[in-house]
Amino acid sequence: MNVQEASSMALGANEAWVHDRDYKIVHGSGPYSVLFLTGNHRLSLTSADLGRRLEKGVDHLAAEEAAEWSTLERAGLLKDVHRSRLQHAAYSDGANLALNINLTGACNLACTYCFAEGGDYGRIYKKMDVHTVDYIFDFIRKHVTRSRTVRFEFFGGEPLLNFGVIKEVCERSDRVAREEGIEFVNRISTNLKIGRAHV
Repeated sequence: MNVQEASSMALGANEAWVHDRDYKIVHGSGPYSVLFLTGNHRLSLTSADLGRRLEKGVDHLAAEEAAEWSTLERAGLLKDVHRSRLQHAAYSDGANLALNINLTGACNLACTYCFAEGGDYGRIYKKMDVHTVDYIFDFIRKHVTRSRTVRFEFFGGEPLLNFGVIKEVCERSDRVAREEGIEFVNRISTNLKIGRAHV
């Protein structure tokens, strides 16, 4: 079986696999790439060389790779369970609007092992000002989805170090919920080490 036959089997007759539509290759800094199948949201680790060939198209695969692609299809691993839905999906279909609010780069712990480099990601040195809340709610009014639900993730650094802005966002959310019928869900990523006296 050649590559074109294998790809036709996976997608259906007279269809070809197209990079950036049916699958996406994401290159890392090392010897590997990631293959993302848009039809079923599966991720696979590949060699960087194979990733480069897949970017050009499945017809650029070596014979052995084409046979493996066909084996994956026969096992159901390339099945397009979400493809038709994704092709017609829109941002406004009803998913909740989710906003990460990065309140500060400061952290009371500043752990050396932290993925955020002690909280500031190596670049964020100021706290969010309270006037930014106006921009957040302008954005919400323009982009709220049909679900009419907005989820806030208060994030940092340690977000409780900027409690004043959290309080302002929550108070504004209550007002907008009453006046405009938007539901708000609040979440926070915190180490819970800030005492009551500091908030």
